[in-house]
Amino acid sequence: MLYQRRITSREQLLTEALRVHITASVAESESNTDVLFSLMKQHTEDVLGFFPADRNDFAAIYQALKKVDLYEFVLGIYQDDRSGTVITPLPLLRYINERVLALTPQSILIPEAERHLAGLPWLISQWTGEVTLTTQYKPFYELFKLLYTRYQNVTIRFISIY
Repeated sequence: MLYQRRITSREQLLTEALRVHITASVAESESNTDVLFSLMKQHTEDVLGFFPADRNDFAAIYQALKKVDLYEFVLGIYQDDRSGTVITPLPLLRYINERVLALTPQSILIPEAERHLAGLPWLISQWTGEVTLTTQYKPFYELFKLLYTRYQNVTIRFISIY
């Protein structure tokens, strides 16, 4: 479906998956294509940019992605990609977690949180103190907001550490 509409790059796939999930979070029903398209335009175009197709295309993309686990979808896009985004391996994340827990910190900063995508939910579940995630990429900022705003101890910052 997405490939037929030339939505093929990692960034495009992430953006359109976010667009669907943000729209789904504000939609009361999914029956009317015009209402869905209007909600999508209201709630996502300022954040994610212009939608590159028409209302029927959005309805088809919405139906294809609405039940997809957003975290697993994004992890699948980025985990085996060879274009340069490094995803920290789980054994290294476990080691980091052991070292951090031994220090018993009150708060933890995870810079470039997208690089720790594979184990991020697990890491967050391990820590009871304040956790701050940073990313310099707008789509990942929106992803983290969708995934982690329900956690009282997680703060998400859209900033560069450089």
